Amino acid sequence: MTAAFAISRVSLRQLVGRRRIIGLLLLALVPVGIYVLAVQDSGAANRVDIYAGILTSLVFGIVAPVTAISMSATALGGERRDGTLSFLLLKPVPRWVVVAAKMLAAWLAAAALATTSGALVTVAYALAADDWTTLVPTIVGLALSTAAYVAVFVPLGYLVRRAVIIGLVYVFIWESIAGGLEGLAPTSLWRIGFSAFAGMVRSRILIDVEGFGLGSVSPGLGGAIVKVAILVTLGVIVTAQLLSRRDVTGES
Repeated sequence: MTAAFAISRVSLRQLVGRRRIIGLLLLALVPVGIYVLAVQDSGAANRVDIYAGILTSLVFGIVAPVTAISMSATALGGERRDGTLSFLLLKPVPRWVVVAAKMLAAWLAAAALATTSGALVTVAYALAADDWTTLVPTIVGLALSTAAYVAVFVPLGYLVRRAVIIGLVYVFIWESIAGGLEGLAPTSLWRIGFSAFAGMVRSRILIDVEGFGLGSVSPGLGGAIVKVAILVTLGVIVTAQLLSRRDVTGES
């Protein structure tokens, strides 16, 4: 465990470079500014709808996936292409531990940014509407969403150089289409986390959360946790196998 935490700590330091963090932090703050501007002179009912729309389309739909993909694509892939991964693998540490540590670092960085964005929007809403019941569900949902993206894009980033571009196409094209087509919504990773949020708040606030992007995905915290756990487990297993069988110094 000591080796895993050491790898995670070093990886986290590598992932949070100044330029990347500044850019992603600015992205994370955009929904807050939009919400503050949008609720000026709006009624209580409109305030809830504006909050739900911004939380869904901007925080869950853009901030969470973009930050997670940005961190995940280089967690292993960057080291492979820099030629430093082979040195890491010389250490007497199981491959799956290396992968899990890299995923943990990518998740911590992405979740910190995404939950900050969601929490700030929620606090702004709570101060205006005197409703703090959505704060914890927002944080939990975003933590699960970013974990789902990390589980998929750490191995993809290891396999291909253009994982970020592939990820952005997936987010802005496929996930947008999937939400409106019956049966395809479950292929959207951010909707896994949002289903947890919806399951935690649907009985406590006057908001039709199912009408804000879930599509055919059923609300529920337990289901979301199980889905993310399966994705993370598969991601670790598959990537560990790739590390054992592929040339870790080769170009994708």
